[in-house]
Amino acid sequence: MKIAVVGIGDELLRGFTINTNLAFIGRSLVAEGLEVERSYVVADTAEAIQGGIESALGAGCDLIITTGGLGPTVDDVTKKAVAEMFGLGFKESPGVLRDLRDYWAGRPGEMPEHVRGQAMIFENADYLPNRVGTAPGMVFEVPDGDGARVVMLPGPPPELNPMFIKHLLPKILSWAGEGRRHVRTVVAVGLPESKVEALTGPLLAETAVSAAYCASPGRVNIYLSGDDSTAVAMVEATLREALGWRALPQGVDSLPEALVALLAERRLTCGAAESCTAGLVAAAITDIPGSSNVLKGGVVVYSDELKKRLLGVPDEVLSSHGAVSRECAAAMVEGLLTRLGVDTGMAITGIAGPGGGTPEKPVGLVFISVAVKDSAPVVERFNFSGDRRRIRDSAAATAMTILRRELLGAG
Repeated sequence: MKIAVVGIGDELLRGFTINTNLAFIGRSLVAEGLEVERSYVVADTAEAIQGGIESALGAGCDLIITTGGLGPTVDDVTKKAVAEMFGLGFKESPGVLRDLRDYWAGRPGEMPEHVRGQAMIFENADYLPNRVGTAPGMVFEVPDGDGARVVMLPGPPPELNPMFIKHLLPKILSWAGEGRRHVRTVVAVGLPESKVEALTGPLLAETAVSAAYCASPGRVNIYLSGDDSTAVAMVEATLREALGWRALPQGVDSLPEALVALLAERRLTCGAAESCTAGLVAAAITDIPGSSNVLKGGVVVYSDELKKRLLGVPDEVLSSHGAVSRECAAAMVEGLLTRLGVDTGMAITGIAGPGGGTPEKPVGLVFISVAVKDSAPVVERFNFSGDRRRIRDSAAATAMTILRRELLGAG
């Protein structure tokens, strides 16, 4: 199945909005052994929308997914443009109208007529329910299109994501049938992409399994795919063995999720003392359901004064070594364990830039200290590259990686 995504919206072209819909659709399909082959981003005009769909059809795509332009406002022109393109008529869908009335229940006043207009769908289309907003999705076969289908989804991710997973993905899988590859994902942490590829690449050389590497701060996703499910599973097991503790458990998608699970399993609590990351570690952990069972809290100590007052970092440490130092990081994590009463802790202090660096302490220099109760703190020095955001993200991910490593006894 050749799949294309047509993202519709001036805001995408102008850079006001990042096209997260494409990323979400792509990830969701790859996990099921399917891939987006082409993508287009077009403006909110009938000509541009029709051109994007025409290009996908001309490239031989079997399934074209459009995102955006289905709302009730004047710039939502997708339905009209597609109807004109294929000569489609409209009908009022009782199912969509019922959903709209349920959505409007409890709101003040009568449902506006322009909202009721959302119940108008193509005569040859099936609708995809929208439980979050007012714009239903639509699925139809292209007239005289040799079986090609067009799916129209709303643009806002809170509406698109559940509609795609619950209502559209099962349809796509039934259309694809057996024409899918078997996919497994291995998440490696604590190594750059080049080292992950150097370590795992030779293990793939004599197999019929292909691999794609995708790096982000602190992690590398390895997507394995092949026609033989047994071969893919065997390669996954081989890679996991080679990566050792650096491979997250099967089915675990993120480092914070793995750390929370490990702490819960050991019945340990944790805390974070953050300077340059300013709460990124605590935020990442609290994104995980069940994190309240392990995270007691954290402190953001951006200034030297608060490092002293809240964590008890000694004056002599700051005056002799500075806030960005091995000694300060160790004092921060020791104060964290004492004052928050946690079993484990992470402390981060560094220079995220773009200013503030010196030849001795350049931008990107970060000290991370991790402590587990009854053990001396572990302190490590890093020189992260990239812009301010990337340095901070890398530091937060690395702190969680080190704590997980120490808990696993792989230090």
